[in-house]
Amino acid sequence: MWGFDAGYMDYHGCDRYIDGLGNPVYKRMADKSQAAIRRENTAKEKFNEARLEFEQSDGIKGMKARSTHRIELLQPSCHLTSACWSTFRKHVIKNDGWTAKRRAATEEEKKASGEKRKGKVYFIDVIYTAPSKSSSAAASKKNKAVPAEDESSSSSKKPAAAARKKAKLGDSTNSVQK
Repeated sequence: MWGFDAGYMDYHGCDRYIDGLGNPVYKRMADKSQAAIRRENTAKEKFNEARLEFEQSDGIKGMKARSTHRIELLQPSCHLTSACWSTFRKHVIKNDGWTAKRRAATEEEKKASGEKRKGKVYFIDVIYTAPSKSSSAAASKKNKAVPAEDESSSSSKKPAAAARKKAKLGDSTNSVQK
């Protein structure tokens, strides 16, 4: 039972090992099962297909600023665990303008989709939000190069600004003392 490579399950459901110093080392179970990883990869593939289809269509070109387009991506039968949901959501957010939302299915929606679980089940939607004109203008300003100033003009501006600050501080301290 006790050996260098031997471990046993404790009452918390963790594998317990003893390291070289005699301290217990716990190894937790995996966050995602193989089935959960498979469903997550399926969700990512479906999102990538839907995104490419939407972006290649004329849908984006005809959208007004800050308007949204919702795509129902996954039915409740494709259940994403919390760990899978967070990584899928991060995958969606990496694409500009895209977000992912989970919405709980009502009893009628459960019956219509053929879901028999009694607990909460979720529909997963992805939403594209068209960029606003001001954000696209700000992005274009960031990309433009800032003209370089002459060394003489920038060095003359700094002492003048510092002198004005000192003058303001001096004026305010004089008025307080009076």
